[in-house]
Amino acid sequence: MGCGPGTNFELLREAVGPEGCVLGVDYSAGMVARANERIEAHGWKNVEIVRADATRLALDADRFDGALATTAVSATPDVRAVVENVHDALEPDARFAVYEIRLVPSGPGRVLNPLVRRFYRVVGNWNSEEDVLERLRDSFEDVTVVETFALGTNYVAVARKASGNRT
Repeated sequence: MGCGPGTNFELLREAVGPEGCVLGVDYSAGMVARANERIEAHGWKNVEIVRADATRLALDADRFDGALATTAVSATPDVRAVVENVHDALEPDARFAVYEIRLVPSGPGRVLNPLVRRFYRVVGNWNSEEDVLERLRDSFEDVTVVETFALGTNYVAVARKASGNRT
């Protein structure tokens, strides 16, 4: 989700192997064009790009083995809709990995949050109204913050879809 120019495609192709497929989704026509250029330049036959709004994207249920988003979920106007769309598109027990941004969560560094908030809005088009981790926890069975960086303002989290349907 929010694949941008496709910088993660090579790694994702390695993960899915020669029999797997990678689907990139981005709303920006410019990013989709750059991703298509990358795909063509490398001759990748198992990578496809779709220009779509992740908040409205309807993917086949239980179609995907995993999903990745890099600072894309927090840049959408409806974080809940994106998380639910990804959840619904994943097979049972599949994982959704995100690299995301947030305010300093605790400690004396919180004094920097007004500056961090302004920076994220300008540079990252950050949606300060919704918390990505909370939305992940609303939809997924397990959510684990794997690593944090920069006073906790950047983090990697992995959410696992339950074996059954979401309640």
